[in-house]
Amino acid sequence: MNIFEARGSGESWTVFDPNGNEVRGFRHNYDAEQMADRLTRQARLKDRDCLCCSRKFTSEGPHNRMCMDCRKQTEGMI
Repeated sequence: MNIFEARGSGESWTVFDPNGNEVRGFRHNYDAEQMADRLTRQARLKDRDCLCCSRKFTSEGPHNRMCMDCRKQTEGMI
């Protein structure tokens, strides 16, 4: 689910933020969707504690709860 949304038709597309404010206009749907996806990914970045070592790291979202060092150590254990 995107936090940012691309809306429009034809050659007029606009990206809106979560409050409904216009962020930027585009001529093509593809460009607007790419911008909305990129802004959504950036908005989800958050410092979290690693579940293994408890160190802070920049997480891509709730699904990303282990730092890269711990992830590398557990690789192949499953």
